[in-house]
Amino acid sequence: MKKFRSSLERDFVASNLRAQVSTLQRLLEGIEQSDDSGNDYALESLRRVEVHIRKLRNFLNN
Repeated sequence: MKKFRSSLERDFVASNLRAQVSTLQRLLEGIEQSDDSGNDYALESLRRVEVHIRKLRNFLNN
């Protein structure tokens, strides 16, 4: 794992990961409470999480 250059960088990464976890948690709760598991909201939420994680991965690789 990459060593963070500063506590600010570590906080940035942690904050972004928390945001993605939160999005996935809301999505999971929505799916568990609904009979409609193939909705557009689920697909769009997953796409957004994928994009954010990809950007975070690129940030960490630089």
